[in-house]
Amino acid sequence: MPEILVICTANVCRSPSAAAALAVSLAGGDRAGWHVTSAGIRASEGSSACPLALDEVEPAQRGALESHHAQQLTRELVADADLVVTAELTHRAAVARLDPRAAQRTFTLLEAARLVPLAAQRLRAEGMDADPDLDALVRTMHELRPTLPQVSGSERSGWFRRGARIDAMSPLDIPDGHGLGKREHHRAVAASIEAASEIARGIGAVRVPA
Repeated sequence: MPEILVICTANVCRSPSAAAALAVSLAGGDRAGWHVTSAGIRASEGSSACPLALDEVEPAQRGALESHHAQQLTRELVADADLVVTAELTHRAAVARLDPRAAQRTFTLLEAARLVPLAAQRLRAEGMDADPDLDALVRTMHELRPTLPQVSGSERSGWFRRGARIDAMSPLDIPDGHGLGKREHHRAVAASIEAASEIARGIGAVRVPA
């Protein structure tokens, strides 16, 4: 069964929202055939999902968030995952510190959302008639990582904290909405869900072992 791990800081907002979107999108409302989980690099074990995240998700995804309990990222969770996606580059670096071998299969949500269709296109161009497995797709995503077009500062949509733009943030990051104000908080959750849904669309044809 393919394993996907989604990571943020506290595991109460961005990562559980994205994980719920991935699980429901991949399985059409039924989780059979996929296992999607989430964790935080500084999680308070057992914490419930952020109320704002509950307001943002679609009805089909709400049940997963209502039963969510935060968990701390561990080496075991990373080792079990075939694909790891994170909210920020700092989380991606935390995964690499836990398990350096996982770096090649770890991407930010926005990075993966851009790489998945490129990887699928390459596999099709190489004549892969059968649906690829997740490992093949992830390997191709990693190979294409250096070719990912860079987003200049002028092209960034901009995130704001109390009226001040966060210019130092990478365009591959979805920032923590807590402390950014309600509008930006909603935006961070929505961006997490949108990226996860884009990833799900790209890997929906991946072959799932029986």
